[in-house]
Amino acid sequence: MLYYVATGTQAKGDTVPESENLLSPVEVGERLGLATLTVQHRLRTGSLPGFHLGRFWRVREEDLNEYVRKLAEAGEAERQKRAAKAAKAKGRPKKHGATP
Repeated sequence: MLYYVATGTQAKGDTVPESENLLSPVEVGERLGLATLTVQHRLRTGSLPGFHLGRFWRVREEDLNEYVRKLAEAGEAERQKRAAKAAKAKGRPKKHGATP
């Protein structure tokens, strides 16, 4: 059985094989530790990849895993950036009367 993809990351009229694991916003929220409304907001704004299956939002498990991987990479890059900035600032002499 194939599902009709009405909107989302694919072009209108594409199909989704039944064998793909599709998650509801509730299931995505449970996996990410987010409220269902937050997941739905991210789906509407496009920050979380998903599509409508009829009137319901669905997220492919593969897309969710990729989304989490990208978030982890972005977080690691930000941590490295902050660590480099802190190391650079640590090497500078403090100015008298300056506030951080």
